[in-house]
Order: sequence, then structure tokens, then C-alpha cells
Amino acid sequence: FGRDPRAAPVSRLESWVVVASPAGTDSAPSSGRAQHHLVKRLASTRGHARELATLGADQRRVVVERIDTASLTLAERDALLARAKVLASTVSPHLPRVLETSHDGATLTLVSTWAAGEWLETLLASEERERTSFMALAVGLRVVLDVLAALTALHSAKSPTPLVHGRVGPRHILVGLDG
Repeated sequence: FGRDPRAAPVSRLESWVVVASPAGTDSAPSSGRAQHHLVKRLASTRGHARELATLGADQRRVVVERIDTASLTLAERDALLARAKVLASTVSPHLPRVLETSHDGATLTLVSTWAAGEWLETLLASEERERTSFMALAVGLRVVLDVLAALTALHSAKSPTPLVHGRVGPRHILVGLDG
């Protein structure tokens, strides 16, 4: 499974983090496999691991997702690889960029930009606890509009099968440091 290195890839897979603000500008995607250096494990479930790592000489932070494909049926694996290709070509400033994709027959690996920010759920809980007003109407509307833009990009992706974005809610929305 490879991809055209000239393509402008962006996105994540299944358990995505929707970024409610632009992820910023990053360098073009790499066409070869680069060395990742583990910083910390972010999440792990059966068959899926997500890690924060550094990449390249500039040590930029990236998210490395590894999805076990060995236990999938051939049809499930082919569908997952097809979705990964579509996601790698989906362009939106509201989704992390996919820098690299690879599949070795047993594991699908996606490397995407790290989006610094805070989970919307955490911001709302903090606001309630501290009785602050982070989520003013204008800020709340901006977050909703940015999430809708991310979902529009996912739903507009050219795919033979529909893309499934998973849960959308405060627990699954990352608000960037820039708002």
C-alpha cells in the first residue's frame, strides 16, 4: 500500500481527533519511511495504538497510529486500506495532516501532525468547575463551525465506500491553542 508522494494528504483514521482550529502549516508529506522516536504512548486498545513521537532532524512532534490488520478478513483489510488512502488525500485545515502511511501486511501505520490543544470536554469541565466563561457564544460558534468544516471535508471525500468518522462530541474534539 503506497501513495503518491505529490498528493496533499490530511486526516486520521476511525478514532480521529477532530481539530476545531487549523493545525498550522507543516512541511510536505514524506515519500519514504522516516525514523520515529517515541515520546509517550497516548492511547491503546486491542488492535490499535497511538503514540506521540518525534520525526526527522527537526524533531517535530507527530502522532503515530498503528492498526493491527492481521486479524481482519481480507475484505475488512482491503476496506481499511482503501479508507486510509482516501483519508490521506482529504484536505482540510481542521484535520491533522497525514505525513506518512505504510502497510507491512500485518500493521497499517499512519503518521500525522501533532495538534497541540485541549479537549473540549476538559475546557467545558474546567469552565464549570471554575465558573469562568471560556465558552462565550462567539467561541462556541467558532468551535461548532470548525467541527462542521472538518466533518464536511470527511463526508466530501471521494470514496467508493462511505467514510465513518466515529463519535463526535466534546470528548473527541481537540481545540487548538489558537482557539
